[in-house]
Amino acid sequence: MTKKILITFSLILLTACASPRKQKEARLEEQKRNAYSQTYCNYNGAYRKGYNDAQTQKPMSVDLEQNCVPERRTQVSTGYMDGYQAYIKSKPMEFNIGSQPQQQTQVTGFTCLESYGKKECGFDCKQAYGTIKCAKSAGENCVENAGNIYCGLNCQIQNNQVVCKQGPY
Repeated sequence: MTKKILITFSLILLTACASPRKQKEARLEEQKRNAYSQTYCNYNGAYRKGYNDAQTQKPMSVDLEQNCVPERRTQVSTGYMDGYQAYIKSKPMEFNIGSQPQQQTQVTGFTCLESYGKKECGFDCKQAYGTIKCAKSAGENCVENAGNIYCGLNCQIQNNQVVCKQGPY
């Protein structure tokens, strides 16, 4: 009987002690959500985030707007894409001068493709036989070979094989 009372008392103490900590965690989480909303849940904040992500060569975020209220999601998505593309367009073209001529790969800006109810967003998106695949960052490209799509850094088809400097994935 004494053990049962002691265990019950211990559980009551643990619950009472955990409650303020959980309340503090909930307050901190709410503060984080509010800070995120104020920073990114508007066109200008999303534009800055997109520009910075492109500048640091991060893959484009496809779910940034999910943490914002539904009324602002389109605005946030548009701002992010505009910022990301603005940085890509501002970069000077890079040339790789080597001893052997290389096949040029053309990389397009961020796009989204939809096929059979599936939507993919990224760079240099390709579609083959109902499958869509996009490169994760602006410096990568995608190629289609025998119905399969491969993406990576400077991907090319050589002797019916896909060859990439990094990848393919």
